[in-house]
Amino acid sequence: MAPSRPLLLLLLLTGPGCSHLPGVQGKPSDFWCDHQHRTDMQNMTERLARRTAGCTDLDSLPAPIQLPCVSIQAAAWANKSVQQKSAEVMGALQVFHEGLQGPKNQTSSRACLSTLSKLETRISNYIAIVKLVYKQNGASQVSVDRCSSVNSLNQVLRHFGKLLKVKLEALAFALNDSMCNGDQRTLNGR
Repeated sequence: MAPSRPLLLLLLLTGPGCSHLPGVQGKPSDFWCDHQHRTDMQNMTERLARRTAGCTDLDSLPAPIQLPCVSIQAAAWANKSVQQKSAEVMGALQVFHEGLQGPKNQTSSRACLSTLSKLETRISNYIAIVKLVYKQNGASQVSVDRCSSVNSLNQVLRHFGKLLKVKLEALAFALNDSMCNGDQRTLNGR
């Protein structure tokens, strides 16, 4: 069976890293409307964090990584438009992506470089997916609050996991009506 046009578009946008993503079946709405698709991608990052948890090389990066704030204040989030929410998530992903460049270029550890490269690919995949919603909603650039700076890749992985579970999921919930209306699936995968 030939791949659908939306799948080809998604593969083109996310690059070679997307070919190993479980659950990607062709429509960008699959990611946003089916909780299991997002969970599968989150699990890949969690497995990477578990595999590197005991690696001491990853606890002292050659340069600090700036981390975006990933928590949500419920009242403030509820008052934001979908455009503002998607811009905030996109900005946080870009902060992570940009933050990896310094340590990646300065590290001499193969384990560290490998993990940084894998994380960079995962972040790029998320950027490509969020970018579709970001552009579709005509979002403008927002300033991203940076909460801290760390030298531990293990802390970066944990913080990135929080971004996925908190802000990305909150964005998916906000998109439910506009993207998933009429779709048989829900954000809970039911």
